[in-house]
Amino acid sequence: MVLQQVAQTYFKEPGFRHMQGGYYGPGRLIGPLIFLLLVLVGMLLAYKAFTKHHIVSAPRQPLDIAKERYAKGEISKEELADIKKELKN
Repeated sequence: MVLQQVAQTYFKEPGFRHMQGGYYGPGRLIGPLIFLLLVLVGMLLAYKAFTKHHIVSAPRQPLDIAKERYAKGEISKEELADIKKELKN
């Protein structure tokens, strides 16, 4: 009942005869479909905008961290060798 009242108000025609090829025709659906498409594209863009900065990288291995520290000069070659030996055990 409520749906029929909404349809009568929206389409300005009693019943649902306009959907059976009346003067509205299938072109009546183009507007809502374009709107729905724009909403979906907007949601997709918003999702990508909010998630692109939260990319989780793989955890770094201890040996890689030690090699980086050696490259920066934070540890000596002997300390790097000790770390490598310790990690093998």
